[in-house]
Amino acid sequence: MDDIKPLIKKYALDNARKYNGVPNQGAVVGKLIGERPELKTQLKILMPELTKICNEVKLLSVEKQIEELQKIAPELLIEKKIVEERKLKPLANAE
Repeated sequence: MDDIKPLIKKYALDNARKYNGVPNQGAVVGKLIGERPELKTQLKILMPELTKICNEVKLLSVEKQIEELQKIAPELLIEKKIVEERKLKPLANAE
């Protein structure tokens, strides 16, 4: 269980940073299960700890959340923008 706490905190900080300083527990659970699917069977046991960590993160300022995230998972602070080039079909009888 102790190895899961940093993972929970990482996703709680990342989610809070993106959404006005308040982590969404459902989103944190989704990220956690996405990375460690075997934890799905242990959610009842994990939820009290997840709630506690989310509440701790919520009390931090956004700047402090970013600072903490920089320490534990700086790769999450890199914004990835995917630009897809879209081309329109040629119009019939157009000049």
